[in-house]
Amino acid sequence: MRYKKIEVSDHAIIRYLERIKGVDFEILKKEIVDDSMMKFINKLGGSGKFPKSDEFEVVVRNYKIITIIKNKIKTKK
Repeated sequence: MRYKKIEVSDHAIIRYLERIKGVDFEILKKEIVDDSMMKFINKLGGSGKFPKSDEFEVVVRNYKIITIIKNKIKTKK
């Protein structure tokens, strides 16, 4: 018997991380947009790419973070 492929939605993955693995998404949100980032985004108009750290930047559209981009350039040690 051939089975159909079962897909897992992004929503299901988020709920699994939250409810089974215990990931606290409020803490993650605060890591992404802390007070200084909030002020920075507001000061510069609420849309654009904003560096968060050497590691990543946030992409904001109309005061909503829509994605995270990992920086390609690695810092030298």
